[in-house]
Amino acid sequence: MRARPLARALSGTRLAAQADPGVAVAFDIDGVLIRGNEALPHAAESLARLDAGGVPWICVTNGGGVTEDVKAREVSELIGYEIEPSQMVCCHTPFRAKVPDFGKKRVLILGCRDVVGVMRSYGFEDIVTVQDIAEDDPSRYPFIDWKHRPLQPSLEERPVEAVFVVHDPVHWAPDVQITLDCLVAAPGGPAGKQTIPFFHANPDLVFAGRHSAPRLASGAFLEVISHMFHKVVGSPLRAELVGKPTKATFDFARYSLARRRDHVLAARGQESAEEASAHESHAVYGGEDAEVPPFRSIYMVGDNPTSDIRGANSAGGPWQSVLVRTGIFSQGENDKNDPGRHVKDGIKDAVELVLQDAGVADAEGRGRA
Repeated sequence: MRARPLARALSGTRLAAQADPGVAVAFDIDGVLIRGNEALPHAAESLARLDAGGVPWICVTNGGGVTEDVKAREVSELIGYEIEPSQMVCCHTPFRAKVPDFGKKRVLILGCRDVVGVMRSYGFEDIVTVQDIAEDDPSRYPFIDWKHRPLQPSLEERPVEAVFVVHDPVHWAPDVQITLDCLVAAPGGPAGKQTIPFFHANPDLVFAGRHSAPRLASGAFLEVISHMFHKVVGSPLRAELVGKPTKATFDFARYSLARRRDHVLAARGQESAEEASAHESHAVYGGEDAEVPPFRSIYMVGDNPTSDIRGANSAGGPWQSVLVRTGIFSQGENDKNDPGRHVKDGIKDAVELVLQDAGVADAEGRGRA
């Protein structure tokens, strides 16, 4: 099914909502909209109902490894409904905020897929990978036959000043070894101590894929590197985390929803393009002083209690957690450790809850995709 442009969703359906419903939604992707490479039932029609009612929504996923543009296009094609890049918050999207501090410094990045392209798209200019460092000095990890390729400038001339785990690492053994080398190798730093910051996207231990049992995620690598750092160095690894359930990601999601709200209102003629642009310029950076219109409710719809639900419950304020039974959580009344404020069978029932709160009558929007 071809994705329907958002403009048609907004203008081609009668909008029966109030000018600003005061409600917004953040969706997890895996286990809510899709499972593996297949759309879950009612995904497209549920998003269409929100668009028809003028309710802003975004996707907040601990997936990534590609730019937000690519991720939005991938999910759009799977579910048959257009998701715009501005509606996509990946696990690593908050790393944009690190560009002022590290954009011109040499950084080590880890992860699969196009993590180099992701970080370059954010504005990081001097990126090295585990392979780059191993090829510069093959003795760093001698169990692979690396081809010697010296780094220019050398690590002595321009050392690594931060480590970013952007997406799921694949080759854990060399990744752990060379990350440890970089974390304690800054010139002039105290021997055996962490000398540079370590940033990690996505603390999820597992995720729901096509396999019948959950699969290990990037959070599993975090557990390994943390354990090995403590064993080798003798002190805990100092790690700054982004991705659900961290406050950094839920704050970024709230500002992204504010940006989306302005876009929706402008498209419906409720706000001028100049006003929308002004709000968006604040919201995109997620600063604490940004002027964000108040939301009465922000619903986080997810399947992972330790990620989606814990994050929304901890974020407080307008956030309401909605646990669905289409992914990691699939049975029972609620999760014992991280209970959802609401529990629904799937996205269709979750969106019905949202529309009721928004006071939306969407007779024409129902089921259209």
